[in-house]
Amino acid sequence: CVGCGVCDIKCPTKAITGLKKERYIIDPNLCINCGVCGVYCPYDSIVDQRSVLVERIKAKEIPKALVIDELCTGCAYCVDVCPFDCISLIDPPDPLSNVTKLARVDEKKCVSCKLCEQVCIKEAIIVPRPQEFPRDLGWSYQIHSAR
Repeated sequence: CVGCGVCDIKCPTKAITGLKKERYIIDPNLCINCGVCGVYCPYDSIVDQRSVLVERIKAKEIPKALVIDELCTGCAYCVDVCPFDCISLIDPPDPLSNVTKLARVDEKKCVSCKLCEQVCIKEAIIVPRPQEFPRDLGWSYQIHSAR
C-alpha cells in the first residue's frame, strides 16, 4: 500500500480509512468482502479474508451491474441498497407491460460491489464478477424517504 486512496473512495461500506501517502487500514467489522477495493487497487496490495490476493481489473474491464428486464419488477431494493446512487427506476419501454418500473444502472457511477445483486430477490440484476460474500452477512431493507 502506498496510500493512493482509491480503495477508500470505492469501498461501498466505508470500511477503509487512512491518510494520503500512508498505509490504509480495512476495518474487518465493516468489510463485507465484496472485493471492490482489490479490483480497483493499482498496486495489488489487498488480500481477502483468507489472505488471497484480490486481483486488480483494468478500469475498462471492470464489469458493471446489468439488469435483466424480463425479471425486473421495479421493487427498488437495488436502488435503496446502492451506496453510490447509480441505480434508478424508469418507466418500462412497453406501456402495456405488467411492471410499473424497471431498474437502470449508471455505469459511470457503478463500482461493481454486487450489493444490488445480493438483495435482488428476482435475480434480475447481476454483476458478472466472481465474489463470495460471508455467509453470516445480514441484509436489511429500509426505505429511504430522502429520495
